[in-house]
Amino acid sequence: MKRFLRRLAIAAVSWLVVLAIGYLVLYVLFLAPPRIADHSILHVALAGDLPEEPTSSMVARLLRPEELSLADVLDSLRLAQRDPRIEAVFLEIGDLQTGWAKVEEVSEALDSLRRAGKFIAAFLPTAEEKEYLLASAADHVSLAPAGHLLLNGLTASVTFLRDLLAKVGIQPTIVRIGQYKTAADPLVRSSMSPAEREQLGANLDDVFERFLERVAERRGLSSRDVLQFVNAGSYRPEPALGARLIDAVEYHDQVLARLGQRLGRADPRAALVPLAVYRRAPPAVPGPAPRRTVAIVYGSGIIVSGKRSFAPGVGKLLGADSFAETLQRAARDETVAAIIVRLDSPGGSALASDLLWRDIHRARQRKPVVASMSDVAASGGYYLAMAAERIVAQPSTLTGSIGILAAKLNNQDLYQRLGISREVLARGTYAAAEDESRPFTKEELEQFRRDIERGYAIFAQKAAQDRGMSLEALDAVAQGRVWTGKLAYAVGLVDVLGGLQEAVAEAKRLAKIPPDETVRLVTFAPPEPLLQSLLLENLTVSRLAGALLPIVSEGAWRALGSVPRLLANLLREPLALMPVWVEID
Repeated sequence: MKRFLRRLAIAAVSWLVVLAIGYLVLYVLFLAPPRIADHSILHVALAGDLPEEPTSSMVARLLRPEELSLADVLDSLRLAQRDPRIEAVFLEIGDLQTGWAKVEEVSEALDSLRRAGKFIAAFLPTAEEKEYLLASAADHVSLAPAGHLLLNGLTASVTFLRDLLAKVGIQPTIVRIGQYKTAADPLVRSSMSPAEREQLGANLDDVFERFLERVAERRGLSSRDVLQFVNAGSYRPEPALGARLIDAVEYHDQVLARLGQRLGRADPRAALVPLAVYRRAPPAVPGPAPRRTVAIVYGSGIIVSGKRSFAPGVGKLLGADSFAETLQRAARDETVAAIIVRLDSPGGSALASDLLWRDIHRARQRKPVVASMSDVAASGGYYLAMAAERIVAQPSTLTGSIGILAAKLNNQDLYQRLGISREVLARGTYAAAEDESRPFTKEELEQFRRDIERGYAIFAQKAAQDRGMSLEALDAVAQGRVWTGKLAYAVGLVDVLGGLQEAVAEAKRLAKIPPDETVRLVTFAPPEPLLQSLLLENLTVSRLAGALLPIVSEGAWRALGSVPRLLANLLREPLALMPVWVEID
């Protein structure tokens, strides 16, 4: 027995030693705050997607310490503005897979950094419009010799499946309220409706014109000069250099060498501080501890009932129950002075959206609530935003889409072709109305339409009330129409143009906090199992936007996966959903 206890004690001590060593290694590698030397060069490497939400899982941070959220990037760039240790910035931009609003927000943060006197050198291996818009904020822009500046303009496209569905024997019945509520058009049309062409064209014009203006302003050119390059179809480095859109044609190491010469550093690589390292460093001059807190509650993904989750092949789902619980926790927290609801959602369930609208109004009874829109906050996403006291959107945010639709897919012909027989026994006039093996009866269709009309009336009336507009004025800018943030601001659907920083300013104003007082920003997030959090943090709205319906050209294969199941679940109730498969690229 004594021998057993001795071995047990030795084993326990050994495990404690191993754990101590492991913690020490973990602390040195990941937890110990790094030291930032004077005359450092901040290395900002951006590529892929910029997740909206900061990583909430400690394990996820350890497994992917280099992965940064949009909030991480913006906060680090803001701190670097007044950090005397940061002398310059090396901006390296790869292929971006994110929306225009996020690109705009980072671009504006780089503008502020440059105005603060930090020299920015940008390197582009190759670039399209989004990558170049970021690079144009730099003092010096370099393009790789074998790269291309692919500024060939923007497009918006829709893939239509009506004829394909007819061939396989599926007949959709769509009821929508709002002439611009075109989310289901690909199922019932073979080409764009005039309303779809109008709203897509207006949004495309707005984003494209603003791109030309911002690039021209930063490069000291006219919009006509930039447009001339776009229309010339010359994407090699030499024409771009001649058009003064870039400053040099050189490799990555040559950009660093040039930067080193400017700063008087023989080895500029040794002075590089990755953004992921910099964000963990203590500030150069610690200021007074913030006395008040502003909570940020993130709402990302398609709005569904239940808990926050994800769908394989689709991505993040904004669970109404999880969002409501998190919002009310922030509202009850006595240390929180105001709440920012940060939205990146194309909408979803009209019922879940309406319930969350009520939850946001309940939160407003306790403290101010400001809505901050990211890439998209439309239809159900706008339903949530309109409940806030103030709405802040980037000029390129896609928003509005105040409308509602519902659909039934009649598979009668498909079943006959496949030799499938189906019989349904029903008790109740409308008990079998949703049966997919037959079309609606006349009475069922009328009842279906009445329900959708009621849903739109509720949406429109609440939007008019929240925005302080008459129902007639609201209806004129509703009808399911999607607006860019800039256009939405012009018609009264948005209060302020800007990003998270402007949303914080609005929250402080409503909470009667002096503008120059620093506040603590705290993310409120629902608790999640480890595996789910790891998966959620890798799936974003920008990827699920092209996957909701199996009707986008690059994602048609998803028809064999989880998308139809999600769609079937959503179609059981009215949808407040924008045509999310349309992207401007």
